[in-house]
Amino acid sequence: MGCTKKINENEDILWTRRSYLDEIERIENENNSFPWNREEFIKNLRDSDIISTSYLIGEDVVGYSFFGLYNDRIELLNLGVDKRFWGRGIGGHFIGILKDTLLPLRQRKKIEAIVREGDLPMQVFLRGQEFKAVEILENWYDNNFEDGYLFEFRTDAKRMYLPKNRISEHLNGTPIW
Repeated sequence: MGCTKKINENEDILWTRRSYLDEIERIENENNSFPWNREEFIKNLRDSDIISTSYLIGEDVVGYSFFGLYNDRIELLNLGVDKRFWGRGIGGHFIGILKDTLLPLRQRKKIEAIVREGDLPMQVFLRGQEFKAVEILENWYDNNFEDGYLFEFRTDAKRMYLPKNRISEHLNGTPIW
């Protein structure tokens, strides 16, 4: 995964710098009922297993992502886009970069994200990015006893979630023509 991605002439995805934190915190506070604070952002920036990227339009940070890279999975920890830029595909660019790091022949075959029960915009966004809710994590968040939903995107998701062909099953695989 490269450190930068040119989206177009004026838009880039870059490694997150500490100088971006003021704008990232503003976006986080606008988008979340239980936002990360500066200390959480800095702690995650220092963690060697966690990578953070920021989406810039010109000099302005309009989105960010934090994700953990592990042998068997990628864990999406935080993703935010300035509300003024919702619907422009910025979140999709972040997810696309993560999907590009998954290959069926590699051991790392899935992206996971835990989403608060009350965070409907993120749930809808992840569904639109082909994630599936696979588990309810009861009382996952201790600050308000809210459940979490575990969402997954798998490289083998196309095969995993395809509907069954009931006609073929009924005919025991015998062709009709």
